Parts: sequence; C-alpha cells; structure tokens
Amino acid sequence: MSSIEAIISDLEFGRSELLKAIDGLSKREMTTIPIYGDWTIKDVLAHIVGWDERVIRTLPLMLENRADDIPDVEVEAYNRQSVAAWRDRPLAEVIARIHETHARIIHLLSQIDHMEIDRRRQRKNRTITIRSYVIDVMMEHERGHAAEIMQWRKSLARQVNLDNLRAALLERCAAWWKAVEGLDEPSVLDPTAAGRWSIKDVVCHLAAWEELILQAGRHIYDPSLPDAPPPGDTIEAINQVLHERHRQKSWAEACQYLRRVQGELQDFVRTLRPGDCLLRGPYPWPNDQGTLAELLTHAAEHYDQHLPDLTRWRERTAAARPAASPWIRWVADQEATGLLAKEYQAAIKRAGRVWNIVRVMSLNPPALQASMRLYAALLHRHTPRLGRAEREMIAVVVSQANRCFY
Repeated sequence: MSSIEAIISDLEFGRSELLKAIDGLSKREMTTIPIYGDWTIKDVLAHIVGWDERVIRTLPLMLENRADDIPDVEVEAYNRQSVAAWRDRPLAEVIARIHETHARIIHLLSQIDHMEIDRRRQRKNRTITIRSYVIDVMMEHERGHAAEIMQWRKSLARQVNLDNLRAALLERCAAWWKAVEGLDEPSVLDPTAAGRWSIKDVVCHLAAWEELILQAGRHIYDPSLPDAPPPGDTIEAINQVLHERHRQKSWAEACQYLRRVQGELQDFVRTLRPGDCLLRGPYPWPNDQGTLAELLTHAAEHYDQHLPDLTRWRERTAAARPAASPWIRWVADQEATGLLAKEYQAAIKRAGRVWNIVRVMSLNPPALQASMRLYAALLHRHTPRLGRAEREMIAVVVSQANRCFY
C-alpha cells in the first residue's frame, strides 16, 4: 500500500506529463486546431478542470461517509458542459484554473489519514474507495490526455512544409505590390482607406510587424541572437507604437522599408532547413510562443488581413472617380506600349520651352509638381510609374502642344 506522499507524487508526475505535453505550444495551436473531434487543447484542459472540480466536491462527501450523496453524471453530457463553460473565456484563465484545482486536490489529499484511502464505502449498492473512485481515475485520466497531445504534436510536425512556407511568403508579397500598383502619393495618404489608417500607414504597419517577426525568427533559430520583446502589452498598443514610430515616412520611404524587410525575411527563410521550422521560441506579441513555421505563417497571413481593405478602397474610389477623358485613356495606352516617353518629349519640344508647360499648368499646382518630376525623370532617361495626376498633366501638355482641346 502506497503512502499519501507516494500517491501525491504519482499525481504530480501525471500533471507534469500533461504540462510537458503542452509546453511551448502557441495560442493558435492550443485554441484553434482540433486534436480530436472538435476539441482543441484548450477544450481538453477545460474538460480536465471540470473533472478536477468534481473531485473537489466528491472527496469531502466520501470522508464524511456520504458517498450516496455524490451526484450521478452522464459522462458525455458532463464533458460537453465542462468544455462549454470555458469556451468563451481566455486560455490564460483556463490554465490558471487547472493549476488552482490541482493544488486544491493535492491539499485535500495531504490532509487525509492514509487509512481513509482504501476504506470501503457504499455508494448505491456499489463498494468504492477513494483510491479506486478518485485517485486511480485521476492518474489514468491526465496521463492519457498527455499521451494524446504528444501524439498530436508529432502529427503536426509532419504537416510542416518549408517549400510551401517560402511560396506563401512570395505569393503574398507579390499580391500586395500588385494591389498597390499605380497609386500616387495623394491617393495613399487618404486616411479613410483602412479604417483610421492610410495605405501608406498600412505599408509601414506591415513592414514593422514583419521586422519584429524576422527578429523573433532569428532568435528562435539562434537563441544567442537578441529576441523581439513586444513593444506593448496588447496588440492594439503595439500597433499604436509602431504607427507613431513610422508615421513621418513618405510613400517612397514606406515602400522602400517594406521591400527591404521582405527581402531580408525571404533571405532568412532560404537559409532554413526543414527541421529548423519545428524550433520553438517566443513570439513578438504578448504571452505567446510557438514554432518557427507558425511564426512565418503569421507573416504571410498578415497580408490577407489587409488586402481586402485595400481592394474595397480601390473599388470605392474608382466608382467615385469621373470617367477618364479620351486623352487620359490615350496616355494609358501609350504608357502600356512603351511609347509615352518619346511622345511626351515631342510634345515638350512642340510647346517650345519648359516655361510654356509652367504657364499651361499654373492653375494646377499638384499637376505642375508632377510635370516637373516627370520632365526631370525623362531627362534622365527614366520612365516612372505614372499616377493619375501625372496622366492628366501629360494629357494637357500633349493637347496644348498639338493645339487640341482637353
């Protein structure tokens, strides 16, 4: 017959196996991925809390020789009830409760006389003991779930595909740049584009988070490198810090920033081997950690969160914009065929001097600035990406030079 100390030691071992099984898992792994049926690991922990709480109610009744007063339960219904009770509550609360209930059970057992463990009690014409009805069930229960979680973790590792991760990052980056193609600086400063942010703000936001993810990834890969402590206590606070840090950047600086970070992250991913993706470490947001593979997945999926806003904004602004004049359509066609630079230079020559352009555009300062930028670019034999203001300016200059009406 084992002593109370030995029983407690066995229970502590079972609990340590359970905690070892969930150690290092991310919030996403614990709260969104089913491990069997529709149960996540958070649901499993809630289920264990439910049965621990039943033990806390049961032990005093057995010690008072009131085993008949222990209420019956239908196991499946009780499981559903236990899981549902915690479904909408934070993971941190579930973990705190599972530690609390276990500590209370250990305290109750430590106060019991050893002879009570195997004392026979009658419950509805059935003989039970604290050992058979409580202790043995607890030991088997927690170790069983620990083994299931470890098996699930092995299957999860087999699903990681480094080539797919690399492809996902490249695909999301390309989709983003395609979505912002052709936007000029006035457009990207529209504060209504993404809630309270402009497109330029979103570009800086993506770059800043990707930079944090890159630093965290390098630390997970090589723990001797600096980690990436979250610059705030909540995601909202971090977003605000990053926004303030980069809000003074111009559109060109924001794009350069994002392209640089994208390149550095892709270079880092190219150095990884398949086994590296299973390395675990802290994430650059509060109270979370996980695999390098999942961290990189977050980087790719971050674009998916912002692309719909950008798409809707472009559709909304396109619908509100007047139809392009024939001259603007002509400019777009010429740009597409690569003939625009020569045509524009010819128009400038026909207009006589650069000051003629200034006179033509004197009532439209933004277009005048665009004209000067485009003219300087052409002098340097460089064809820029044209925005709407530049298209309008070219149409005016060409029509003026050709003595046409715009």
